Amino acid sequence: MEGIYDFDDADEALTFMPTAARRALDVAGLKLSLRAWELMDRKARALLVRAGTYEIVDPSEVALLLASADPPPERIEPIPDPDPARAPAEIGEIDPRRWVALRPLDRYALVKAAKRPEKLARVREEIVGSAKPIP
Repeated sequence: MEGIYDFDDADEALTFMPTAARRALDVAGLKLSLRAWELMDRKARALLVRAGTYEIVDPSEVALLLASADPPPERIEPIPDPDPARAPAEIGEIDPRRWVALRPLDRYALVKAAKRPEKLARVREEIVGSAKPIP
């Protein structure tokens, strides 16, 4: 399924929320509880994942997908996609041309993983092709 990385460790049922679904929620300014995710059917989970793969996440589409979520999502400050013009230092060295060429979902995954160094190495390896340590 598009939008599922190996590092997401996702199963066929989408038991845990993949990175693409998290991106859709963050950009839309919504926080979905694990309980609500678990109660969503597989098709709704897949649609949320797909929404997170788009070049531009449509917050109204994400909200519509979650209209019947139980419990309902919590509103949070929307988290914009990382700046495509400049890679943040916390993800380690990356060629600026490579950063610009990445999909928005890839840039989001790298920035999110930067909070956990052990995960960042896996994410860099899969997306950039190099788990080069952070200088």
